[in-house]
Amino acid sequence: MNLRPSITLADADNYFESRLRSNAWHESDDSVKNQALSQSSFLVSGVFVFSDNAYEIQNDEIVWDERIKAAICEEAIWLLEHNPSDIPESLFKGISSANVGGVSATFDKSFICPWICNATRMLVGDLGTFIGDEGSLQVTQLSL
Repeated sequence: MNLRPSITLADADNYFESRLRSNAWHESDDSVKNQALSQSSFLVSGVFVFSDNAYEIQNDEIVWDERIKAAICEEAIWLLEHNPSDIPESLFKGISSANVGGVSATFDKSFICPWICNATRMLVGDLGTFIGDEGSLQVTQLSL
């Protein structure tokens, strides 16, 4: 099952109320915030395979772990501070190369990896497997 985590604008606003240096979030209008959350969700779901601990099913709805919600927020603010339009749209669809003569296409999601911020990777931690540039990487969060 391909899972795509999501978070409401209200939950994201609540998250950023207690986060330091959230100016990019607070200075954006709701439309831009929703776009950042949507794109964040798309990118994160493209490079992580989530473990069963990342979510639970309650009344036929997926309820995401708080760390996954925070990861979506962190990715969203990172996107607000960077310009994802620098990536060609075809890459966001997973097309890394194409040929016209003989019609060929190569699909790859590793292009997304540089657009996943470190905070997102750390927050997902052991709740998912990061699909890196060279295969996959399992991250385990250590308790302090």
